Amino acid sequence: MIGRRLDRLSQTSRQILNVAAVIGQEFSLGLLGQVVFNLSEDQLLEGLEEAIVERVIEEMPQTTDSYRFADARSQETLSRELSPAAGWSCTPTSAKPWSSGTVPLPRPTPPSWPTILPRRRQLAAARS
Repeated sequence: MIGRRLDRLSQTSRQILNVAAVIGQEFSLGLLGQVVFNLSEDQLLEGLEEAIVERVIEEMPQTTDSYRFADARSQETLSRELSPAAGWSCTPTSAKPWSSGTVPLPRPTPPSWPTILPRRRQLAAARS
């Protein structure tokens, strides 16, 4: 069942969740936004929303910016996809598959919290 839920996710949502899984069972939008800097704010929020709909993650009660994996096995599966055993080594300035050269990532820019939190609230309200 976990595999089917994960298979239904878009590539973008799955990439976001891979990073979130490495952060841990629980993660905040703020921290995720600092490490997933190759996506726009809308892409990040839409990827998280997709994962909520598929019941892979859930919002933490009484917050608008904290999430947790609905099942520990999902988090474990997703984090293994980014492990060194899977052939990836990540640092804040580069991510490279061991079998090829370094792929530079853009420098992180802080998210625009005055715009991202209201957008997050809009998505949550639309889902309700």
